[in-house]
Amino acid sequence: ASCRVWCGALSVVLESFTDVVHQAKWSPTQPAVFATADASGRISVWNLVTNPVAPVSTAFLRSRIDANLAVSTETGADRTHSSVAALRLQWDDSGEHLICGTGNGDVHYFDVMDVTGGL
Repeated sequence: ASCRVWCGALSVVLESFTDVVHQAKWSPTQPAVFATADASGRISVWNLVTNPVAPVSTAFLRSRIDANLAVSTETGADRTHSSVAALRLQWDDSGEHLICGTGNGDVHYFDVMDVTGGL
């Protein structure tokens, strides 16, 4: 699967997804930073200045029943657990935190200050 992001006239196609991308959301404070949520439960934070083709950080969500969260900073990390679809994203106003809603109604909160370029 792929995702195309636009910033004005600039368009970038990202092809590192293994499932449907449900949402992409730009950071409210960093113009080159955005996050994606996909059906496999993967939340990725991208920084087009640092790396225009791979996320700077990725987390795989699990349901509340299995509340552990597997986190990797490498693209294409092997995921060996069951996941829940990541459906919606919302940045806080500072751009330091990301909230994700899942297909089973869980809400996950991420502190992304360190991976977005030192906000």
